[in-house]
Amino acid sequence: IGVVRHGLDVACSLKEFSDELQGYISELHPYIREHARPLEAFTHAWSDVTRDIRGMVERHPDNAIMCRYEDLVADPAGTIAQLLEFVGESMRPDLLDSAFAPKEVVGLGDYKTYATKAINTDSIDRWHGLSDDTIAKLAEIANPELEACGYPPVAADKKLSNDDAMRLYELAMMFKSVKSA
Repeated sequence: IGVVRHGLDVACSLKEFSDELQGYISELHPYIREHARPLEAFTHAWSDVTRDIRGMVERHPDNAIMCRYEDLVADPAGTIAQLLEFVGESMRPDLLDSAFAPKEVVGLGDYKTYATKAINTDSIDRWHGLSDDTIAKLAEIANPELEACGYPPVAADKKLSNDDAMRLYELAMMFKSVKSA
């Protein structure tokens, strides 16, 4: 079972996770080395992993299935029932309730899940808070895989040239240094 999530939301979550860690998990190191802007690196990583998941499902349709995170959150019981049916199991009536029952935390994992008490939509469409220029850059990277997974393409309305972006960055750094002096 491969679960995919909107690539720009994944990039935002990886940024938050990396900020919390104050570093990058080893799987992201090659992407960070290749792409100077973390959100772009994270979006490239998402594209590669998502392409691999899709490829696995296409090559092994009898043994692999993919679902979108957004579908799982929108209809947890229905989506889980479909996944369980695919693997030859049936949905237990108490399955969702038992998933959120208090339990001891053992080992590493997604730190946010430990405090989660129910399914919610808080992590969906967070990417809309990014700047138009950032969205445009990430859209170029993510749109092919987004569309292949059934998501609508992200509109790439506005995009600064690399030279303009660098100039804005230089101005911001100059302003920051003057302000802190």
